[in-house]
Amino acid sequence: GDCILRNNYPNCPEEDLVYLNDTLCNYQSNIAACGWDDGDCEDVNKALQVQYPDCDQVQYTPLIGDGVCAIESLNVEECGWDGGDCKLHNKYPGCPKYSLSYLDDNVCNYQSNTEACGWDGGDCQASNKALQTNYPNCTEVQYSLW
Repeated sequence: GDCILRNNYPNCPEEDLVYLNDTLCNYQSNIAACGWDDGDCEDVNKALQVQYPDCDQVQYTPLIGDGVCAIESLNVEECGWDGGDCKLHNKYPGCPKYSLSYLDDNVCNYQSNTEACGWDGGDCQASNKALQTNYPNCTEVQYSLW
């Protein structure tokens, strides 16, 4: 097993050999020296080149569009803002990462009902307006859904 992989990919970093030959596309070994994860990443790499032909972050193909905006080099137009994963992060840069998952779900969530998070991405507009109309001196807008 390991000797065959080492012989097939002599320039693949030793620590990345463990990711080869598992039928999963692992970004750690998705490099030419490791045979694009021993071929496991061929399909997703081709799909990336079709969808984002100017994205040069091929190694991180498995992370593009995975629901997490984590790698800054993917948060560029050429890579589709990490396959759309960074859309909310970019729209609300001051919103804490833990609050981003609450945005744009058509539910008013107090965790992201802040100005920095666009009042839960707009989901709290109605409850905030009702609170301000009924209680004009109330400053606790974040909790308007209660």
